[in-house]
Amino acid sequence: MIVFDTIVSECTAPYKSALSIVRLVGSSAKEIASKMVKKTIDSFSPSHAYYLSIYEDKTKEDTIIDKALVIFFEAEHSFCGEDTFEFYVHGSRIIVNELIETTIRYGARRAKGGEFTYKAYINGKMELVESEAINELINARTKRSKNFALKSLNGENSKVLNSLKEKLNLLNAEIEVNIDYPEYDEDASIKVAEQVPGFDLILYGHDHTRHNDTVKNTEGKEVVCLDPANNAISMSDAPIIVEKNGDTLIGKKVTGQVVDVTSEPVDQDFIKHFQANMDEVEAWVKKPIGQFTDDVNTRESFVGSSAYIDLVHNLQLEITGADISFNAPLLFDATIHKGEVKMSDMFNLYKFENALYVLRMKGSEIRKHLEMSYDLWVNTMKSPDDHLLLLSERTKGDQQRLGFTNFSFNFDSAAGIDYEVDVTKPNSEKVKILRMSNGEPFDEK
Repeated sequence: MIVFDTIVSECTAPYKSALSIVRLVGSSAKEIASKMVKKTIDSFSPSHAYYLSIYEDKTKEDTIIDKALVIFFEAEHSFCGEDTFEFYVHGSRIIVNELIETTIRYGARRAKGGEFTYKAYINGKMELVESEAINELINARTKRSKNFALKSLNGENSKVLNSLKEKLNLLNAEIEVNIDYPEYDEDASIKVAEQVPGFDLILYGHDHTRHNDTVKNTEGKEVVCLDPANNAISMSDAPIIVEKNGDTLIGKKVTGQVVDVTSEPVDQDFIKHFQANMDEVEAWVKKPIGQFTDDVNTRESFVGSSAYIDLVHNLQLEITGADISFNAPLLFDATIHKGEVKMSDMFNLYKFENALYVLRMKGSEIRKHLEMSYDLWVNTMKSPDDHLLLLSERTKGDQQRLGFTNFSFNFDSAAGIDYEVDVTKPNSEKVKILRMSNGEPFDEK
C-alpha cells in the first residue's frame, strides 16, 4: 500500500438531493473521524453501517452537523486501498459543505477529480484499464459505450489485453532476434498480423522485401500489411475510411498500396539549401587513392574465387595483423574499373557505415561459423541438376537478399586458412579445414 495525505470529497452529484455521500480516505481518516463522532473508532466493525450524530466538535452538542449513516472500510477491503470512512448524510448543500470543511480543518485535503480512482490504481486495487473504465462509465452516452466500460471494469478487456500483450512480447523477442540475426525468420510482422487480433493495418519496418498483402487474423478479420522496403524508392499509402454515428463506430475500411516515388520531381529548394554540403562531399569522394590494373566485380564472389573478396581479405589481414579474415560479398553486381581509383569507388565495396573488428576465436568456433555461413549460402546438392546456391522466388524484389533465400551479408568466406566446402554434405557437415595458409596445422580445439 502506498500512503498519501488524507483526502475528502463528495461522491454524489453536487446538487440538493435526498442523500449525499462524503468519502474520507487516508492514513489520518481514523484520527479525523474520531473527532467528529462519539462512538470510539476501535469499536467500529469494518463494513458495518452505524447511525450516528456527526459533529464539528464532538465535545460540543451545539456543533452537530447531521444524523447519518457512517461506514468504516479497512484499507485492504476498501475501494482505494487505504482506511476509508463514508458518511451518508442528507443532501443539503449546507450539511455537505460543513462536513467537508470540518474534515479539512482536522487535516484532510479536498480531493482532486479522479483522485479516489488514482489511489485505487496506485495501491494495486485495480489495473489501469479498469481505472480508466470508471471515467468511461461515468461519461457513457450510449448503451454500447456503457457496456464496453463495464467489460473493462469487470476485467474482461484486461484479459484480452493481457493475452495480446503476451503474444506481442513473444513476437517482440522474435523481432529482436531477427534484427541481430537476420538469417533467421523474417516474417515477424506477418505473424503479428495473423496471430494478434485487433490490428487493421500493419506498416513494416526493418525489412527489405516489398509487401502489399491482406491477411486474415485468428478472428477471420482482414489485416492490410504494407512494406515499401528500403532505399526510399517507394512509400506506403493506406487510406482509412471510418463511418460513425455520433460517438459510435459503425464501419471502417482499410486499403493500401505501395507507391513508387522515383518519378517524383526533385525538390529544388531542398537541393539549394544543402548545395554547399553536397559540394563538400563531392570533392571528398573524388579524391584519388590508388590504381587498379584490372576491373574488380562483386558478382563472381557469390560462386567462386574473386579478386573483390581477395582485396577485402588482404586489407583486413594487413590492417589488423590477424591470422584469419572473414568477409562476405555485400553488393551483388558492383564494379571498380581498372585505372585510377577514387574514394567514391570504395562505396562499391560497402555503401553503408562499417567497422572492422578483431576477435579471439577457438578453432571449433571458426569451423562452426563457416558451417553456418555456407548453410545459409549454398544448397545441399543431390544431383548435378541442383542449383549450387540457395535461391528464393519470394526475394527477387528484395534489395538486400537479391533473390537469395538468406541475406548475402552472412555469406562469409575465410582467408588465412585452407579449407574445402562439400556442397553434397548435409548442413553443419560441409566444411573441412585443412591447414593454416602458411602451412602450419590448424587446431580445431
